[in-house]
Amino acid sequence: MGRNHIHLRVAEPNDTEAILDVCSSALGWVDPTFDRALFRWKHFDNAFGPSTILVAEDSSGLLAVRPLMQWRFTRVSQDANGVTTLKAARAVDTATRPGAQGKGLFRKLTEMGLEELEKQDFGFVFNTPNDQSRPGYLKMGWATAGQVRFGFGVRSLTRLPNILRSRTSADKPSIETSGLGIPVAEGLSTIGPQEGLASPILAASEQPGQLQTAHTFDTLLWRFAQGPIEYRWIPTNPGEGCIVRLRQRGASRELVVALAMVQSMGPAWSAVSKAMHHVDADYCLTPAGFGKTRTIQRLGPTLALRSLGVTPTKESFNWSPGDIELF
Repeated sequence: MGRNHIHLRVAEPNDTEAILDVCSSALGWVDPTFDRALFRWKHFDNAFGPSTILVAEDSSGLLAVRPLMQWRFTRVSQDANGVTTLKAARAVDTATRPGAQGKGLFRKLTEMGLEELEKQDFGFVFNTPNDQSRPGYLKMGWATAGQVRFGFGVRSLTRLPNILRSRTSADKPSIETSGLGIPVAEGLSTIGPQEGLASPILAASEQPGQLQTAHTFDTLLWRFAQGPIEYRWIPTNPGEGCIVRLRQRGASRELVVALAMVQSMGPAWSAVSKAMHHVDADYCLTPAGFGKTRTIQRLGPTLALRSLGVTPTKESFNWSPGDIELF
């Protein structure tokens, strides 16, 4: 390979350390132990399947990394008599060494990744690009689909000054809350394991034809109990509960209801309200339509979609924060 020749390919297992090195240098990892564990958990241990990772290299080594993280959705038919499963991918963690930027590697690796996913019968790719990266996706044929709708509940009006000063990205690590609820694995044991567990979105908001994450007991354990981000289970009723985590967003403490596995809304909202006080949260971020929260679309990230045969719209999805939060 010539010194200036750049080669694109699918990553191999022995690339792992070089991939982590590129990400560390390009993404500004401030806690390498946490971030390396997070990357491995997302892309290698994912219960939906390992990520498709594309890399660019020259004779000096890896220059850029483009992971496409596997996800699954289910869709209930309009007559509620059938369920289909769709393979999807989430585009996350793009990294290019500072000295290799401006060579078009982001675009080339993304396009190569889409070709690989098409071979594997993926239906579409989604992500939530920021204002700086979104134009690049649009030039590659992606489409924006508006902002994801979430619920928002303020603990007290006295917390509004903190909240108004917190229009920034949230920290990825959770704030330690070992005194809140019980471990997620323990909570999940009260409802499973059940093979083919239906996606546990709020029953009140389920709509035929909508896409929702195709969780099984194994994917729930992976997502909320086995990674480096701490989540807790708040019991609400026997066999029901909410998966939550506390994180810092600017000057505010934000309680995220990542997933609500409930049928009874009254006890669920009561439990979350008590949890906000217990952990001194300024507000909660929840699935749309949760309890007494207000559903505010502009709070959520902007969704971008790239069809690989399936072309969903923003109305196609039934999101919970745990599906779409940056992790």
